[in-house]
Amino acid sequence: MADAMKESRLPKWAQAELASLRVRLENAEEERDELREGILGEPGTDTVLDPYGSAPINLPKGGTIEFRIGYGQEDIVRVRVTDEGLNINGNVGIAVLPKATNDVVIGVRRD
Repeated sequence: MADAMKESRLPKWAQAELASLRVRLENAEEERDELREGILGEPGTDTVLDPYGSAPINLPKGGTIEFRIGYGQEDIVRVRVTDEGLNINGNVGIAVLPKATNDVVIGVRRD
């Protein structure tokens, strides 16, 4: 409310410029969302990259995410959603280290 009062005191050209910038911002946000949806997956997918970030990215449903971990990052762990749950596989042995009832760490094993 205070911002609107301050804005109403500005010259008409400045008020018009602010209104134009708001419209351009709204259009840019809509275009960004459409591009993200069209290029980076449908809403409602089961695979989302950076879900807590400011711009989560929807990946294709059932998409596989590959992680390179370990010394030199030569060990690969792949994760994807299946009808049975999460499928996790890698190019070496996988170690599942429970941290809590709802938290585990996935590592690699070289025996």
